[in-house]
Amino acid sequence: MTVMSTQNDAPLPQSDAAGSTVSPEQREALDRLEAMEAQLEAALPLVSDAEAGLAAIRAMIEAMEPLMAAYDTTWVEDQESVAELDPPLAVLGEDTVWDLYGREHAVMTELLRLSARVLAPADED
Repeated sequence: MTVMSTQNDAPLPQSDAAGSTVSPEQREALDRLEAMEAQLEAALPLVSDAEAGLAAIRAMIEAMEPLMAAYDTTWVEDQESVAELDPPLAVLGEDTVWDLYGREHAVMTELLRLSARVLAPADED
């Protein structure tokens, strides 16, 4: 991971080395760049947070795959087999696993929507 610093304590010039003042065009450019600098400072920690979030998404997928595989194959038979034992297992609830799958699906759908926004931005005509 690349660590970027936005620290630049040098004051913005009001005049150059020869003593001439900053032109209006240069001032406008500096103002735009200062605004970009503030946006960069806000974005840096958020991108780091998103990178950490990807690790959580990977872990979610790795945990959900075997859960859904069991749900799709042996869950009904296993549930029926232990019904008279009435074990205190959340997975025996009719909608417990399915609802969690729905939440995973919602997370991934939103991630896909956001990815499309970044990777294929709308034309700005």
